[in-house]
Amino acid sequence: MNNEMDNYANIRLKLGGDNVDDKLMEIPFPELISKLAVAPLYIFMVIMAILNVILNRKNKGCFNFFLIMASWVYICIYLLALYFFFFGK
Repeated sequence: MNNEMDNYANIRLKLGGDNVDDKLMEIPFPELISKLAVAPLYIFMVIMAILNVILNRKNKGCFNFFLIMASWVYICIYLLALYFFFFGK
């Protein structure tokens, strides 16, 4: 049993320490959000959000209104990420 526990502990140490979530919680917020500025998937989502705002600005309806508001949230978060990416350090 001890040998199995030692192997498990060694695997955890190789993967990044005792608890990866603890290390994630120790990273400051500006550093975490600044990583979004260069994340390809998030950049793609922001481009889609900008296109949604531009192309659907004249459409009416409750569902479309919520989609446009969500697009603005994506855009604002990206602007915040850009701010911390350039001026956060």
